[in-house]
Amino acid sequence: MYSQVKDERLSYIQRALQQQKNQIEEFPDSDSYNLIQRSHLEPFSNPGIVLPACFLASRAWAVSEVAHSLALSRAKGKLSFFIMITTILNWPEIKARLAPGQTASDISVVVCRSFKARLEIAIKAMRKHFGKIVYLIRVIEFQKRRLPHAHLVIKVY
Repeated sequence: MYSQVKDERLSYIQRALQQQKNQIEEFPDSDSYNLIQRSHLEPFSNPGIVLPACFLASRAWAVSEVAHSLALSRAKGKLSFFIMITTILNWPEIKARLAPGQTASDISVVVCRSFKARLEIAIKAMRKHFGKIVYLIRVIEFQKRRLPHAHLVIKVY
């Protein structure tokens, strides 16, 4: 179901970009031609499609998120802590779910759930011990070994 939703969103974006390209070809002398040409013709100059910022995990989305984070830092002050949290395969909740001959990549749902639970516990402890948190930015990504990994940026009073 997840893949089907993603596929539908990508198809919608592709149709919208094609429609804009057709509109530019139909009315090249219109006032909006230069604006559309600068912002949307780039996807058609190369074989791939450039995904917009509304599509999660696209390059434009990541650039937008970085810009928002920098603006937040400028408005609220520099960060106090930069923390990285990584999944460890020897966590008891992961080892307990492994069947003989299995690896952690075979039970990725269990790994992700245990990582999320530990991340929430860590954030709760930070809120308790660090005092008032002005902002907290977290980015969760997957390493090459398919293990979740989080970067936390925290500003405290």
